[in-house]
Amino acid sequence: MKAIKVEIKKLVTMAELGLGAERPLNKEKRTWIKKLKKEKEWDPILVTPIKDSGYYLLTDGWHRVQAAK
Repeated sequence: MKAIKVEIKKLVTMAELGLGAERPLNKEKRTWIKKLKKEKEWDPILVTPIKDSGYYLLTDGWHRVQAAK
């Protein structure tokens, strides 16, 4: 794997592609995201390029992306 930087606006999820269900954030997940916001360093997220689109499928790290937003 190669590390790259991707703009948040270039990330899409399976749910946004119509290939999965988007689940609402429960209290536990919202608390987890708030904790992430306070951390100085995060683990990298995992993305897969979507051929010829300039966009990337977010495959791991959704909560970290939400904390970054």
